[in-house]
Amino acid sequence: MNLKELLEQYSQALSDSRAFWDIVAFEHTELPWESESTLARVLDDLRLLVDPVWAYESSKASEHPLPFWLIQGIKGRKLSQVQAFIDHVPKHSTIVTEWCAGKGHLGRLLSFTQQRPVVSIEWQSALCAEGTELAQHHRLPQTFIQQDVLAKDGDDKIQQTLRRCQTAVALHACGDLHIRLLEHATEAQIRDILVAPCCYHLIRQGHYEPLSKAAQQCDLRLSKNALRLAAQGLVTAGKRERELRQTELVWRLGYESWRQDHLNDPHYQPLNSVSKAIFSGSFKDFCHWAAAQHEINLSSCFDADYWLERGEQRFLVTEAIEQVRLKFQPYLERWLLLDRAVFLQEQGYEVSLKAFCERELTPRNTLINARARI
Repeated sequence: MNLKELLEQYSQALSDSRAFWDIVAFEHTELPWESESTLARVLDDLRLLVDPVWAYESSKASEHPLPFWLIQGIKGRKLSQVQAFIDHVPKHSTIVTEWCAGKGHLGRLLSFTQQRPVVSIEWQSALCAEGTELAQHHRLPQTFIQQDVLAKDGDDKIQQTLRRCQTAVALHACGDLHIRLLEHATEAQIRDILVAPCCYHLIRQGHYEPLSKAAQQCDLRLSKNALRLAAQGLVTAGKRERELRQTELVWRLGYESWRQDHLNDPHYQPLNSVSKAIFSGSFKDFCHWAAAQHEINLSSCFDADYWLERGEQRFLVTEAIEQVRLKFQPYLERWLLLDRAVFLQEQGYEVSLKAFCERELTPRNTLINARARI
């Protein structure tokens, strides 16, 4: 499979279908497209593209289960993700760098199972202290470095750390964090790089800046709204959470409908985040709060029932648009994965994309596995 050619194919297909996914659903009071047949055609074109991610293959259970004292404090889903990730890490005696380590759960279990030293990089000093205490308690060769990996003044320190290692790992480092690892690790010529990306939208720039030269030459640029779409597909929320989300959307859209009508302003104006407790009160009280955020006085003749009904109608449109946008989610995520994979190839690595665990464990279950060409 030629990943560069595949990246170019995805770029063209996504550019051709931009009208269906590169939109903000909240901003529309009706469906923004006219032809359902065009939607069906562009989706058919996308389905013809090769999926670059190898499907998950279950590995045999370890003959030596991890001792209970080692895994205490690691929640079940997280523990399963860590164990599945470790199954793909090549076994060597060399030092491993664990990126954005938190308390170092991945590094600690990797150090124990493969009997190798681990250097865990984490920016929160409290987590470094907890991780160090756990490593010392279990007598494992795991050390912590407290460092903000996004800070330019720490680049030399990071490069010195990476050049001592032959393997770099990151499980669900968000946005700019895992991008920085790919940049640093390739510069240090780390032999093995294993990254499971997450939260593509957590970047400092307003738009995504492609990593690979191939993607930079393509006519496709992604906004943060598109990056959020690529990272959707979370584990299904509970009934209460779904109901609360619907209430919040209906109320925000109901208020926005009133604001646009009251000010004769067709342009959507976002509201700040607010405690979910406000949605346990009344819609009218919420509108008073929202109007204050926009420095507008809510008129005494405000018809809460009418605008709540408008919000409910607009919610149905928003949901219909989001359902269409979600059909493009896997293709946007594959494009982002391909950009990272091709970037690594351009830096002299053999690269594969594979699912390291079941999607039920985490929707971000793709592993970028790169080995430097000898």
